[in-house]
Amino acid sequence: MYRSWKSGHAVFCLFEKILVHFIGQSARFALVKTLQNCLIIAHHIHHFRPNQQMHHLTPSLKKLYLVPKSFNMSVQIQRRLFTVSEYNKMAEAGILPERGVELINGEIINMSPIGIRHNAMVSKLNRFLVEQVGQNALVFPQCAFMASEFTQPEPDLALAKFRSDYYVNAMLRSTDLFLLIEVSDTTFNYDNKVKRDLYAAAGVSEYWVVDLNKQKVHTYWDSQEGSYQNSRVYKKGETLYAQHVDLTLQTDWLWTW
Repeated sequence: MYRSWKSGHAVFCLFEKILVHFIGQSARFALVKTLQNCLIIAHHIHHFRPNQQMHHLTPSLKKLYLVPKSFNMSVQIQRRLFTVSEYNKMAEAGILPERGVELINGEIINMSPIGIRHNAMVSKLNRFLVEQVGQNALVFPQCAFMASEFTQPEPDLALAKFRSDYYVNAMLRSTDLFLLIEVSDTTFNYDNKVKRDLYAAAGVSEYWVVDLNKQKVHTYWDSQEGSYQNSRVYKKGETLYAQHVDLTLQTDWLWTW
């Protein structure tokens, strides 16, 4: 909570100037209104009294700031979703960190820290993919791609169609991709449900989830109408074949260090 309303207002004014310069007037207006509402609500929460009258709030703020008959207060805040364009402009301006966040369905999400096992497996798979595909595809480790107007995830590995310019002037899109891979340590449920559905909706043709804990590879392919039509789980001792690129993986090798 801000120490005072004045200090919160000063921070807001500074952030508003940054938005005007880097994002533009139109996007700035909607975001600024949301920030104004949040600051006003934070002020009222800090000074709230159960019997306090809210007649001085505007109608729009009354919709956001609800005071029930009971002593328990409920706050509803209208969320402002960011587009990929706005998200990247904020990153370029230094408002967002270079690593550790991704845009999912319009919301900026903190990514889980990369552990030692996770990092080792991503490095191992990265080298394997480069050796296997040669000049037939490009391998992008932990690279962002545009899944939709409001979603820019950063999968651990992306196998994309070969281009001689290495996509220097274009962000990767689902139509450019042969395969996406997520390596899961503590994030298996998220990767195997939320990310799976997100990638299917984006039209990513094939998706693998490497489960470090159970030593399995969950594969999904043939995305139609926002969901994958086929799936298979590979255990140790099995041979995994990619569906849309010449790629074969012996799962025993995957778990051998």
